Amino acid sequence: MSEPHDGLLLNDATVAGYLRSHPDFFERMPALISELSLPHDAGQAVSLVERQVSILRERNIDMRQRLSELLGAANDNDTLFEKTRTLTLALVAAPDLEAIDAVLATELIEGFSADCAVCYFSQAHPEASHPHLIYAESIQEVPLFHLTQGTGISCGLLRPDEFEALFGTRTESEGSAAIVQLGHGVLLGMLAIGSKDPERFSPDMGTLFVRFIGDILARRLVVLATRPSAADES
Repeated sequence: MSEPHDGLLLNDATVAGYLRSHPDFFERMPALISELSLPHDAGQAVSLVERQVSILRERNIDMRQRLSELLGAANDNDTLFEKTRTLTLALVAAPDLEAIDAVLATELIEGFSADCAVCYFSQAHPEASHPHLIYAESIQEVPLFHLTQGTGISCGLLRPDEFEALFGTRTESEGSAAIVQLGHGVLLGMLAIGSKDPERFSPDMGTLFVRFIGDILARRLVVLATRPSAADES
């Protein structure tokens, strides 16, 4: 069967003649090979079939690699979800602010492979600060709070002096931190999770779980800070 194409009459003989005159055609158009139906037969067709199989094999390898990356990410998210779930349940079960401090020291620092964590809270009634729960009279007194302005969160490098100002511990070189604002109706404070590894927290990391932890912590702090302490009750 012949078909006109741009003034030319195309048929099997014309196509075959063109391919003979241009033996490198499929090298210049490799994508076309994967769309052809070529019987695995003797003669010149064998090389085309092998080429087609090679292209499909390369695509299969690429798809396997992508699938492996997706599965790896899914496993990481599952692990992170379980750690976040454990932390959330511990925060909900904490009976007082001292217990909140203990949760930050264990479930947050140990569970998330961090070196330090601190929560600055400006809306509590006056009482002594805890190692990981520090009271500030105003947001303006919270170290490095300006890093979270705009998006409410910051993940990235900290200079040694910044790391010390935030966590009270100085590093020999740059460290990193995930810092998130705490708010529940009003701005309450800031949670910071730090690592001496400069690559532990980076600007391109996902922030969903960090924001979620901040939301839960803010709500628990509001509830517990308004309760009378044991000393007050006595």
